Amino acid sequence: VKDLIEIIIDHDNGKNLTDFLTKTGFDKEEFYQSAIEVKKFYLFHLNCDQQAGVLGATPHMLDLINYMENRINDENNVTYSKPKMVIQGGHDTTLNVLQFFMQKAFNIDLQYIKFGANIYFELHKDEINNTNKYNYTVKYFYDGKLLLTLDYDSFKQKVLETVWNEEQIHNFCFQEENDKNEQKDDNKVKV
Repeated sequence: VKDLIEIIIDHDNGKNLTDFLTKTGFDKEEFYQSAIEVKKFYLFHLNCDQQAGVLGATPHMLDLINYMENRINDENNVTYSKPKMVIQGGHDTTLNVLQFFMQKAFNIDLQYIKFGANIYFELHKDEINNTNKYNYTVKYFYDGKLLLTLDYDSFKQKVLETVWNEEQIHNFCFQEENDKNEQKDDNKVKV
């Protein structure tokens, strides 16, 4: 893997990859498959983990619950002042943190992030037997593939159980500082 990473780094620094592969005798298809595996490893294990995913996705997921909650509570308002659709842009790393959050909260398998990939959530409203009462369901999709369908109350509960509060965020972000402070406290002379 180290040699492969050095090849990728050299390529990124402007060396001609085809010439390099020809000179070294490295099979192009083998290189391509290995590069994909390295990228998957980097994206899934080095760039992010479940803790960082929960940290990064917490604001997004709280916003999502807020939008859905407002939409449900606004159903009787015929003016529909709450948005029916919300679109947020992001990068592959944004999709990664959302995936790690969904894996932690709902045990959903990670998907490889392809160029132009997308994640979306849908809130569905279903009337209960012509009673003017409604059930709400959340659907979660990756690149058009349905990965989760769950009633809204269960979805909301799992999200709120998984997101981090301010103290958890502070502890994660300042772990090194917290460790140093604990070490200083341990090194103090006790009288």
